[in-house]
Amino acid sequence: MKSFSQFLTAVVMVAMSIIAHGQSCAIDRVPSSATVPVAGGQTYPFSIIRNGNCTPVFSVSHSWLTYTYSGGLLRITAAANTGPSRVGYVYVDNKESLKITISQGFIPVTSVTVTPAKAFLNVNETLYPTATVLPTNASMRWVNWSSSAPSIATVISGQVKGVAPGTAIITATSGDGLKSATCVVTVSAEPKAFTWKNVDGNNWISPVKNQRTQGPCFIFAAVGVIEMKYRRQQMNATLNVDLSEGWLHPTCSGVWESIPHTFDISQNEGIVDEQCYTYDRSQYGGGQSLNCDNPCTSPQYKMKISGYTCLNLLAVAANVRADVLKQTIRTQGSVAISFHHPGLHNDRMHAYELYGWRENTWIMKDSWENAMNENLETEIDIPDVLASTETNFVACYVNGIASANGRIGVSSTQEPETLVDFDGLPTLYPNPANTEIKLANIEAEGNVEVYKTDGVLVYSGKPANGTLDISAFTGGTYLVKVTEKHTVRVLKFVKL
Repeated sequence: MKSFSQFLTAVVMVAMSIIAHGQSCAIDRVPSSATVPVAGGQTYPFSIIRNGNCTPVFSVSHSWLTYTYSGGLLRITAAANTGPSRVGYVYVDNKESLKITISQGFIPVTSVTVTPAKAFLNVNETLYPTATVLPTNASMRWVNWSSSAPSIATVISGQVKGVAPGTAIITATSGDGLKSATCVVTVSAEPKAFTWKNVDGNNWISPVKNQRTQGPCFIFAAVGVIEMKYRRQQMNATLNVDLSEGWLHPTCSGVWESIPHTFDISQNEGIVDEQCYTYDRSQYGGGQSLNCDNPCTSPQYKMKISGYTCLNLLAVAANVRADVLKQTIRTQGSVAISFHHPGLHNDRMHAYELYGWRENTWIMKDSWENAMNENLETEIDIPDVLASTETNFVACYVNGIASANGRIGVSSTQEPETLVDFDGLPTLYPNPANTEIKLANIEAEGNVEVYKTDGVLVYSGKPANGTLDISAFTGGTYLVKVTEKHTVRVLKFVKL
């Protein structure tokens, strides 16, 4: 049995232990205040001066404050502050008299701008857009970059790189998350600029004409494409070929204007010259009787096309739509296109002859009543045009000129031009295509070879019934080599 003195000694030791480790602790001094980083993080260690080997008890006034305590040193950590300046407290032993005031200031970002706001990149090309953050003394002035479509354009440490054709929105967001700005990046595998007004040093686009009233824009666009195709086919950019838009008036055709309808007439019947049947606003909209059966007694010529192709742009994947259209323009000539563009031409559908592009804009010929200057070009942002959701959103081009009777672009003392019968030349359609292409005017013994643009042979033989299955081909451009008895011709098509 323990003695009373042993019992008393044990009680004293327990009491001392409770005093050393319990809820109460004699504190001689604590820091009065501290400032923590706006972006969050720890303050420097504070020394808590204690009376004896006791462990203080701490508490905080707000959840954005936390602490650690070890070896007499107190470390206070604050979460990042993305709002107004704020103040919190750390209490020692839950005493108001022993509190530490914690301040965390904040100056918010008021604006972010990105330069350039729009950019054009080729595949594998890079760009470093500039982000400007205001005010200059904002607490979190850095920006975080992101891309809406990394498969089209990536952004790493502020460097934007083109990956594949399409459009991506590059966003710079301020470090506090309060403000952001964007750069719309269009990526293309095609040249940055191209126009049929300057190919081989020549302008192949016929002069601008004025439709004067709402309605016949489809005719003017289609006729411009035919005129351009004839000039290029004859390899003479100075030919004065001027076809009659008035002869295609719906009163005569019985069908309201459309791009395919204009091409149908030019293929089946041909189009007379402008002098034979001059476009006149009074004839178009004034209710006068039109002589549809015999527009004039002696046309200088009547031009027919061998065929035309309309590319359904809605069926083309959105990210490659611009590149497919660019390649079509560059390889086939100008195209007739119609779309709805808010704010233009009373918010109505309007048709243009599209013949080139300049980085992020299409270059077009517009027949609207203010288009009186031959050098006038209409430019519309590429994404704005391709955003059309019209069910008849097509771009049509002419395959070739079949025949043109009479004298075209020559004086009366000159002999008529010798025209090539383009109906007899090898051709393929549709182009672009997805599942198959058809080859026309190929000799029975003719051989067909298909190559990728890097020279890899992907097909060799004689397609049955002139139809070649391309469904297994990867997307891109292909060259078709047609070898006949006396000639070798190379055609080109795009696999969607």
